[in-house]
Amino acid sequence: MPRLKVLLLRPYSKSDELIPPFGLGYLATAIRAKHEVEVVDGIKEEITTERFRDFIEKNNFDVIGIQLFTFNVNTVKNYVEIIKQAKREAKIILGGPHPSCDPENIFHYFPEISWAFKGEAEVGLARLMYLLGQKKELSESDLADIPGLIWRNQDNQTKVNQQIFVENLDSFGFPSWDLLRPDTYPLAPHGAFFKNYPVAPVIITRGCPFYCTYCAGSLVSGRKIRKRSIDSVIEEIKELYHQYGIREIHIEDDNFTMDRNMVLEFCQKLKENNLNITWTCPNGVRLDTLDKELLLAMKQSGLYSVSVGIESGSEKVLKDMRKGLTKEKIKEKVALLKEAGLDVSGFFILGYPTETRKDILETIAFSKE
Repeated sequence: MPRLKVLLLRPYSKSDELIPPFGLGYLATAIRAKHEVEVVDGIKEEITTERFRDFIEKNNFDVIGIQLFTFNVNTVKNYVEIIKQAKREAKIILGGPHPSCDPENIFHYFPEISWAFKGEAEVGLARLMYLLGQKKELSESDLADIPGLIWRNQDNQTKVNQQIFVENLDSFGFPSWDLLRPDTYPLAPHGAFFKNYPVAPVIITRGCPFYCTYCAGSLVSGRKIRKRSIDSVIEEIKELYHQYGIREIHIEDDNFTMDRNMVLEFCQKLKENNLNITWTCPNGVRLDTLDKELLLAMKQSGLYSVSVGIESGSEKVLKDMRKGLTKEKIKEKVALLKEAGLDVSGFFILGYPTETRKDILETIAFSKE
């Protein structure tokens, strides 16, 4: 089977935070045994539209996969146009939150692309790459058999294949850290704050069972929370520590503290391995999952800061958001975090659809409180 040359790209944007695109790192791990893979972080490398043209003309990629958030749509449209001008034969694949949330319209915005993926793509991309290595043209039955693939049939109708959510996350291995090089990243971590450097992101669980109306996370990773084994997580942290000099871990889960026993096991094994690291949860944890014993165990293993989703200071808006929290519960849990000696950062939303000026002022006052 021929080895295809594959580019996995995070597009350029002006960002105040910069962490390695570990989602692309997992995709690289899924396909690199059989293909030649390069991961490029367009933010870190400042791959503007002008620079992208030069980059594409100098490299011959068979397949170009681009991570797409909604705010990247215009940039990625420019990228796709450049690819089609310079490398007409290259297959273009889009993935990430935007195609996951609006799969039916992806070809309307990007008619020139080959395919896209809805949700987690490790299994689907590996299957697609295997078929591309075997055949010049893929049949509709080939395409219909690839999990999460968004494709067009002969009548130009968009088809969206059923996603699968792999239960055994350990089977994915680690992100390809040698391609991501976390030790080369500048001081712009997720959440803006850090205690030690270099910093690397790690993900331990996927999925979210909640129904918050402002969030589309479950469209990407499903509603069931799936977990890696803590032994696997510790091995990854040891690799980051010893091979890349990482001294702080940022846990990027949506729901890291949902399984209390898992968190306690993580803290215990982190301490047992005597890794001199600090860690934090900049992506946010659910306040209603926290208790004093858990917080102290987390702090004793190196946690120093927690981000929490507060969202609004209006009881009415919290209810509209289906957040499942009251202002009283928020105050109680934030006080508990401070009592445990942890720094707290809060996330707030202004401009929610049902919000009034009064609600916004309540939120501002609540944040100051």
